Amino acid sequence: MKVGRIKVIPINNDSEDKKESTELSKEKETDKLKEAEPTKEEKKIEDMSKEEMIALLKEKDNMIDELKDKYLRVQAELENFKKRMKREMVESVKYSNEQLIKEILPIIDNFERALSHSSEEKNLKSLVEGIEMTLKELFSVLKKYGLKEISSLGKPFDPSLHEAVMVEEKAEAEPNTVLEEFQKGYILNDRLLRPAKVVVSKVMEQESSN
Repeated sequence: MKVGRIKVIPINNDSEDKKESTELSKEKETDKLKEAEPTKEEKKIEDMSKEEMIALLKEKDNMIDELKDKYLRVQAELENFKKRMKREMVESVKYSNEQLIKEILPIIDNFERALSHSSEEKNLKSLVEGIEMTLKELFSVLKKYGLKEISSLGKPFDPSLHEAVMVEEKAEAEPNTVLEEFQKGYILNDRLLRPAKVVVSKVMEQESSN
C-alpha cells in the first residue's frame, strides 16, 4: 500500500492582521471623536440646549452657595476668636495685680496688728521697730515687681527724676543740688512712676552780685 505525502499548507495571517489593524484604527478614530466632543462647560452657550443651560446654571449656583457658606463660617469663627481674645485680655488686665495684692495682704495684717496694740504698747521703741520691719517687708515685695526708690539727697537736680517744690540758698552746698526730700520718688521697671519732690539749692545772692 502506497502512502501519499501530506502537504503542509502555511496559514496566511495577513487577513487577520489587517482585520485587527482596521479595528484598532476604528477605535482610535472613535476616541478622537469623543475627545473632540465638547463637554457641557466647553460648549458655547449658543450651542447648548435649554436643559443643558439650566443644568449648568444650577451647578454654578450650587458652587456659589457652597462658597458663601464657607465664607460665613470662616467669618463667624473669626468673630468668635476676636471676642474670645478681647475677653481674655480684659480678664488678664483685671487680675494682673492679683499676685501682688496677695503678697501685700500679710503686710497690711502686720500694720493692723501694730495699730491695735499701739494703745497698749508702753515701749514706744518696740512699736517703731515693728513698723520699720513691716515697711521693709513691704518694700521687699514691691522690689520683686520692679519698684526702685530714687536716690535724691545730695545729688544734682535732675528734672527727669525730681520735682523742685522749693529753692534755698545754702553756702556749703553746690548750686542746683537736692538739699531735702519732701516726698520720695519711684521708678517702675525703668519707667518713672512718681518724681521725687525736693528742695534745691541755688546760688547765694552775694556770690551772684560779685
